[in-house]
Amino acid sequence: MKTFICAVILLVSLWGESNAQAANPALPATEGSRISGQSFSGFSLLTQRRRTPSIGRDDVIIRAELSKRSAYVGEEVVLTYRLFTSVPIVALELLEAPLLTGFWAENVELPEDQRPERRRLEGKDYSVLPIRQQVLFPTIAGKTEIGRAQFSVAVQSRSRGPFDAFFMNVSKPIMREAGPLSLEVERLPTKGRPRDFSGVQSRG
Repeated sequence: MKTFICAVILLVSLWGESNAQAANPALPATEGSRISGQSFSGFSLLTQRRRTPSIGRDDVIIRAELSKRSAYVGEEVVLTYRLFTSVPIVALELLEAPLLTGFWAENVELPEDQRPERRRLEGKDYSVLPIRQQVLFPTIAGKTEIGRAQFSVAVQSRSRGPFDAFFMNVSKPIMREAGPLSLEVERLPTKGRPRDFSGVQSRG
């Protein structure tokens, strides 16, 4: 969960800095700010003063992606959840992990210093950041399903209060789901396979 919070805070920082600097390039970003015990250079305090409109369904999207559509039993498949946002995100939490029946799963620790990339999706620009990643090893053949994952997302909200310049205003958390996904799993070919080969190989 630490990686989640740090990654999202960094995304908010960069989103606020790029937008605020574009609006007023004469205002510099604050260097070396500390947020939730983590130090990030280039964090702009202007993020806290930016007002955002009502949040639409397409302002915050979380997508689940598989590195391949089919695999053999025991073959590595990477499951990645990506956050697409056009508004400042204050916090993000995984509420419900996906059901992974028929898989051996290993969590991947994402780097805290990753930088969001800009993508255009259906005519809209987003800041995009991976927020969760797992390596899956299918254990049974056939069409297997990766269940839905549910996330809670807190967004910086619009406020008309007199202290907007000093405090960050947080909206009521919104819920987002990603998935389900399906994967076609084939049995390992028996020809040329060692007798003691199980098919499942851990990264560790």
